[in-house]
Amino acid sequence: MFTEIREITKFRTLITTFAIMDLKLRYRNSILGVVWSFLEPLLILTILNLVFSTILSNNIEHFPIYLILSLTMYNMFVRSTSMSMESMLSKAEIIKSVYVKREVFALSSNLTSNELINEIAAHNSMSEIFQNRKDVNTIKGL
Repeated sequence: MFTEIREITKFRTLITTFAIMDLKLRYRNSILGVVWSFLEPLLILTILNLVFSTILSNNIEHFPIYLILSLTMYNMFVRSTSMSMESMLSKAEIIKSVYVKREVFALSSNLTSNELINEIAAHNSMSEIFQNRKDVNTIKGL
C-alpha cells in the first residue's frame, strides 16, 4: 500500500496540472462560477428543511445539521465517482499512450470537486456547534 502511495506522489505535478485544467474547463463560460457551487447546497438545504420541518412537522432536534451533513456526504460520494469516471474517459488517449497510474486522474478530478470543500466546511462548522453541547460531550466521554 505504501509503495502505491509513493508511486502516486511521483505524479504530483501531473495531478495539479490536471486539477487546474479541470477547474478552468468547468468555469470558463459560467457567470456565477464558484459561487454557485456554494449556493446550490445551501438552497437545497433550505428547501428540504422547509419541507421536512415546517410542512411535514418533523420534530427531530437539530434536523438541519443532520440534513446538511448527510447531503454533503452523499453528494461528495456521487460526484467523486462520476467525476473520476468522466476524467478517465476524457483522458483515455493519455492512458493508452503514456504510463500513468489511473488513480492520478481520479485524484485530480476529486481535488477540484467542490463537494470536498463543502464537506470540510460543513464538518468544521458542525464540530464547532457540537463542541459546546453537554449531551454530546457526555456521550463521547469528555
